[in-house]
Amino acid sequence: MRAPRAPQFQGDWYVSRSGYQVQDSFESDDLRWELAKVEGRDRYPMLVSEKGFGRDHFFHKTAPNPSTKWVIPVNHSFGDLEQYNPLRYKALHREFSETCPTEDGVITFANQYGLLGDGTCDLLPVGWEDLEEDQVGTYGEPLFNWILQIRLMEMLVKLWDLYRVQSTSDDELAQHVGIENDFATFRLDPVLERVALYNSLYYADFSAPLGFLNIKQESKIRWATRVLLESAIGKRLAALSEPRITLISGSQITLAPNNLLGVLYFEFAQETIGRADPLIRCAACGKWFVSHHASKKFCNDKCKMKAYRKDKKGAAVNGS
Repeated sequence: MRAPRAPQFQGDWYVSRSGYQVQDSFESDDLRWELAKVEGRDRYPMLVSEKGFGRDHFFHKTAPNPSTKWVIPVNHSFGDLEQYNPLRYKALHREFSETCPTEDGVITFANQYGLLGDGTCDLLPVGWEDLEEDQVGTYGEPLFNWILQIRLMEMLVKLWDLYRVQSTSDDELAQHVGIENDFATFRLDPVLERVALYNSLYYADFSAPLGFLNIKQESKIRWATRVLLESAIGKRLAALSEPRITLISGSQITLAPNNLLGVLYFEFAQETIGRADPLIRCAACGKWFVSHHASKKFCNDKCKMKAYRKDKKGAAVNGS
């Protein structure tokens, strides 16, 4: 019996045609899924079943507890997956940062773009080889990790939007960034504060040494903001991508994302260094779209007509 496997990124990504769902337990006849600690590895919970232990994918100590909810495909068969290129969505990182960090928000994003590919786990019981096909299991990602990644991207994008506007005051930046012992640190919300305190994998993302050279001669708080953004985005890229080379004279070293989350940070990094197409928020639907004309306000004719009708209706009401 072949176990269901999560798709791997190979330039394209996959989304389930049947969509995704949140499930907080896994039962198949008398099998139940939960997380338990492995002997001798207190920091690493693993996925097990009541009939026995057996899992080769480990999570860090702040991974979800046994009551964790999982984001899983409705249909785990490979034939249900639709392939697409996420790099064609130039504002995907901004859409992700504005995703509501709830079950409904996560499922809405997953139904359109698929799983993140970060923390993906094959959910299999011991002895799965001997089970019927509909009992084998599935694959999925902890809902907790989705919410964490949304909150982290939201924080970074908001800080970038403040920093890139020269008129942003130091006082505004100081609401999000602090300086302690020559280290720039994020002022975190409670969710990210918990991660920073208990999860060393992410702790480095929330602080960075200022060093001694202020290249752009900025105020200290703007300098700290830039250093934090450079450090956080760079570290996420390093964790979610890999460099590749082609042994041809004159070729360039490229950075290849490992999964959908890697694509999001790749697009975000491109925007921060001025290598991305200019993005504008549609005045009608609120979605981001690419436009090389700053005067353009709508992403398509449908939104333009919608706004026109709204303005016309408002003018008629005011005229009466």
